[in-house]
Amino acid sequence: MAQITNKALELDVAFYPIDSEAPDRGVNPGAGSKWPARAMPGAGGSRALPYASSGMGARIPVTQAMNLLADTTGGQAILLPRSISDRLGKVVAERGTGYLLTFHDPFPNDFHFHKIVLVASRPGLKLTYRRGYRIRSDDERTMDTVIANLEEPGGGNPFDLALSFQPVRSENGRHVVAMRMLYAPKEASGPAESDREIQIWAICSDDEGNRAPPIVRNSVARPAEGGPVGTFSEAIQLGLPPGPYTWSVAVKDIATGVVSYAVVKKDL
Repeated sequence: MAQITNKALELDVAFYPIDSEAPDRGVNPGAGSKWPARAMPGAGGSRALPYASSGMGARIPVTQAMNLLADTTGGQAILLPRSISDRLGKVVAERGTGYLLTFHDPFPNDFHFHKIVLVASRPGLKLTYRRGYRIRSDDERTMDTVIANLEEPGGGNPFDLALSFQPVRSENGRHVVAMRMLYAPKEASGPAESDREIQIWAICSDDEGNRAPPIVRNSVARPAEGGPVGTFSEAIQLGLPPGPYTWSVAVKDIATGVVSYAVVKKDL
């Protein structure tokens, strides 16, 4: 949950968990509940295993987690049964009457998490706000976009980045292919025949949504042989089991600082 919370703070996302059931359904909810019973090992699960010796129900830790997630990100947890519609309406109204506070980051470019604490002098007042922030680095933002592009391609492609795949060999049940990246850094500085430093981010997923570890590397793109003047290419070798994959790639031209994104579905 800590990773989810931190990523939500980085992406400026507020959570509003909703649960139409009562927070406490007893120590051992029945089979009809969406929260399965906690039981000792055994085919029938005949002996109940209390979640805590205090007598609190099995739902209490779930409720605490939902509240913590919402409070940390500046949202709210709506856990009252049969009150979702009314409570959501109040949430919308409350958000429209809130205050917008801004400040200069006192720790620029350290990319660490920093807590935010607001204090009100009025007794009994509850403040709803984000409990901290973390500014992502440019590289992290690029990787987030590359991963997001697996589901919904975007991010822009100002340098017309194109991907192609060339079989190299097969070994140990895996296909080794060369993924070639071709791009044209328009209005780029330097002569068109010179090599260019680039940074590459790449990730792939299969049809079941399983993702391979991301690739991040620095490399050099050279003038494309037989291609138009001002076009550069680089290739990296990949080894994967045979099958269909979706590849999401970003290439950053170091001289210009411009990043181009491309997504390709390919049966390797």
